[in-house]
Amino acid sequence: MMFFNLMREILSLEFERLILVKDFADILGKANLDAELKAYGFRLIKYEDVENFRFIFESEIKKNPNEKVFVMVNKEIYVPYDIYNYFKVCELNYSVIFPRLNSYVLENAKKIEFDLLAIACDDLYHDLTSEAETKDFIENTIFEFPYIKTYIEQIDEKMISILRDDMDYSAWFKIAYLKAKRNIMSTKFGVKNSEIENRVSRKLNEFIMNQFGQLSGKSYFNGPVIISKVMDYLLMQKEKTAMIVMDGMSISDWMIIEKHIDVEADLNFMYAMVPTITSISRQCLLSGLLPIEHEKPFSLANEKKQFTSKAEEALSAHESVAFFRGFDFDIGYKDFFICTIINEIDDLVHSQLQGLSGHFDGIERMAKTKKLDTLIKRLINQGFEVFVTSDHGNKEALGIGKPKGTGVEVETKSQRMMILKDYASKESLKEMYHLREYPGYYLPKEYNYLICEDEEALAYQGDTIMSHGGISVEEVIVPFIRVKGDKSNE
Repeated sequence: MMFFNLMREILSLEFERLILVKDFADILGKANLDAELKAYGFRLIKYEDVENFRFIFESEIKKNPNEKVFVMVNKEIYVPYDIYNYFKVCELNYSVIFPRLNSYVLENAKKIEFDLLAIACDDLYHDLTSEAETKDFIENTIFEFPYIKTYIEQIDEKMISILRDDMDYSAWFKIAYLKAKRNIMSTKFGVKNSEIENRVSRKLNEFIMNQFGQLSGKSYFNGPVIISKVMDYLLMQKEKTAMIVMDGMSISDWMIIEKHIDVEADLNFMYAMVPTITSISRQCLLSGLLPIEHEKPFSLANEKKQFTSKAEEALSAHESVAFFRGFDFDIGYKDFFICTIINEIDDLVHSQLQGLSGHFDGIERMAKTKKLDTLIKRLINQGFEVFVTSDHGNKEALGIGKPKGTGVEVETKSQRMMILKDYASKESLKEMYHLREYPGYYLPKEYNYLICEDEEALAYQGDTIMSHGGISVEEVIVPFIRVKGDKSNE
């Protein structure tokens, strides 16, 4: 992508093996370049403790003359002279990267789309160093159609590059992140690419059909890969923890929301349960169990009890567990592990009549109320480690017809899948509505699971709807966010 190419030149990535970057504004972190740096062959190390790094330097770095090492220094901290001289040292700041813009404005911008900014700056031949000029440039100019078109084309090229390789579970996280960014821009400007959509859809379906059943065995030490491991990961932290579950939130939804919250947050990804309906996937999130282990796999009647039971397994007697709904609730002084379920996004999904464009407008309005921002700050102020996540995403789809009188009534709002039991005409349904049969990984085997094509829904023919239940990248891969701190208090 354009911004990484700029960093490659500034930091001499092609020519240097040992690089130490003083990045006090955490530009590399904000631009999410870890994956690109690793793909370039670098081992990434954060320089946070002098003695700890000294040990790594003496015992590992100096003894591995062929290893490429990239050290990130994000705060003013002592670096010994011998270490300083061992590396190629670069000082990274906004005035170095974007010399024609006002660095103060860039430092204080809430969220910068660095690739888009780099594209627009490549066409900038005069200085915009006043605060007003730079603010107008990053809020308006970079979103002009020619820059957006180039930006989307670069995303498409990056996705094609990733799709050429063998696709393991983590490669799909990269695709989901890129596609979420693409969805926001392409929806606003109407830039479609059915070839890319079909290619992503086809490859993901192959992965889900063949490899989804292996994900529950992946380590959750560095974060959950699948939604049923979230509770294990959070309880492993042994910290006072709050989990905010935004029902139905996609990665694109979070990207819109985060522009309206005053917190620093790390965005990671995980797989929802398939089919991506609330009753199946949220039970797994709250209970830490797989659907086949649930007494009622298609019901949310016991979700509070499931969450409480799972949390209490790992907590001591004096550490209380609490379960809430919505943004407003009273936190007890003994509460140590809490969860709140917020339904606003899922409600927006199922009431939407204007497709994805209308949905994104609704997310923007919701985010501007600052209710999530207020809740997060309140939890931080009461000493909680805060995580924001989702049980499944959402998808725009076109209705191709609405079957009646078939299947099991699992979730009346879902129009992207069917669950059948002892139904004689399964094959005719599959043919009539272009349904794919899902192997039912982790699910009760006495049922058949039929799922719509990515762009289609079991709705009135010709209607454009928002829903979930399918296996598109937007529905299956969801955000898992760790809040780092309140920016307004820095």
